[in-house]
Amino acid sequence: MRSARRALSLGTAGSAALGAAQQFRPVAAGGAGVFVFFTISGYLISQSFETTPSPLVFLAKRALRIFPGLLGCLLVCVFAIGPLVTTLPLGEYLASPETYRFLLHNVVLDVDYNRLPGVVFWPGNIGGIVNGPLWSLPCEALLYLMLFGLGVCRLLSLPVILLLLSAGIACLWLDTAGTTFGSALWLLGFFAAGMVLYRLRGPRTFAWYWAVLALIGLALSIPARLFLVGFPLFGSYL
Repeated sequence: MRSARRALSLGTAGSAALGAAQQFRPVAAGGAGVFVFFTISGYLISQSFETTPSPLVFLAKRALRIFPGLLGCLLVCVFAIGPLVTTLPLGEYLASPETYRFLLHNVVLDVDYNRLPGVVFWPGNIGGIVNGPLWSLPCEALLYLMLFGLGVCRLLSLPVILLLLSAGIACLWLDTAGTTFGSALWLLGFFAAGMVLYRLRGPRTFAWYWAVLALIGLALSIPARLFLVGFPLFGSYL
């Protein structure tokens, strides 16, 4: 629990640092939250795998982490928010196959199917997207499976995780975000940063002088226009 609280406090501080620097780098507040979330996730999921006696139990815990909440969220979107917002008559909305396709596709993480019939929140192409943040769930699931595979193969070592961090930073530099797999690679650096912090956890790792160095590194990344690329290295520590 102490490690979890430490990870959460680090993530909160990192979010504040990222928010303060948004004027220098066009990173939306929602994006900042995603970066911090995946850093915390990398830390806590590493802890979960290490402390769970069975890989199958780990997978079950991860499924329970995602799917019950997802199903509840989708039911609210389809049967509570949708009927209130749709421009269609209620009977037509409930009779439309598209209403139930949205539910069935998204519950299996096919989040590209993101519109409900007649539901438009504001004009424009993205104004009809229902619960846009669901895009991150397939990425989260892929990263869970990556960690699971590495753990089963006994490859959750610091050199391997540092290699993942390097690959994730490269994907940020190349801006691979777009497809689900590309977005997962784009988020890999943040997730791997959390994995590194868990692997190096201890009083000597979480010390004020490292925090000062991380803050300096993050500050220097702003004029260099490398804030986003530098965040997994520096911001994730804060």
